[in-house]
Amino acid sequence: MKRTPVFDFEIMGSVSSWPVNVALSRSRKSGLWTIYFNYVDPEARAFEKHCTETPSEFRSIAEERYMNIDAFCQALIDSQNAELVELGMQIRNAPTTPATSELPRKFWKTRDALVEHLLSNSRLPAGLSDLQEWLATDGWDDLLAAWIDEDVALNLKGWAPYKFYDSALREAEDLDESVAITDQMRVHHAREAISYAVENSDGDDSPSVHSFPIERADGERAILGCTVEIHGQYGPVPQWHGVFSDKDDFYRHLRAAGFLFHSEANAIGDADILSLWVIEKKKKKTSK
Repeated sequence: MKRTPVFDFEIMGSVSSWPVNVALSRSRKSGLWTIYFNYVDPEARAFEKHCTETPSEFRSIAEERYMNIDAFCQALIDSQNAELVELGMQIRNAPTTPATSELPRKFWKTRDALVEHLLSNSRLPAGLSDLQEWLATDGWDDLLAAWIDEDVALNLKGWAPYKFYDSALREAEDLDESVAITDQMRVHHAREAISYAVENSDGDDSPSVHSFPIERADGERAILGCTVEIHGQYGPVPQWHGVFSDKDDFYRHLRAAGFLFHSEANAIGDADILSLWVIEKKKKKTSK
């Protein structure tokens, strides 16, 4: 396939932004793709290109340049070019494991044991807590780097009991006890509360999500999953969730544990909301 323009995006600078034009070509002989970046800003490099073979390589190159991978895939799918449509689907469905960071040598044994735990369900290594402590201190920059192209999640299961109950609804809507509360009113109140929480994104209730990658010398990989809460004057506090095969596996775990990703907040169903509603016991009338 000849060089074909496929996507435009902007790189945000500290003061302004500048456009980048993206094009693709493919060798008929080798099947290799080439991705071209044309930088319009005169202060940036004018042009660069990279050869790539796998969807994961495409994703890695795109994310390194802060390109919206979902928008890029959608542009390929919308092109109506059979090769580009297939490529867009492959990239979109590729495992989303971020690039690994090099750990200090003292943690290599722990790293290898964590990968083995994932592969064979062996025991978690005793050194895991030391690795987590290092990531929360000296390795903090590496842990933060794992947040690129990730989400923020509302801890819905822990947050809902303080918001989803009839008394809170009555107070918010200024309703007296004579007004019957319906499920429709409960769902409406809950959705407004969720929307407010997402827009204000409190660091305690809505932690950032971090998929920290580790890789053994033989290429086997795993993810250390954590969420980072902001505890006021105490600052950021990592909460560790376990070892996972990739980011998608970690995200599935968080959903099952009651987290609601901000990007998916509008997709929560009425039944899911009502299942979290706290049913208050009616006060018994006392006879005089």
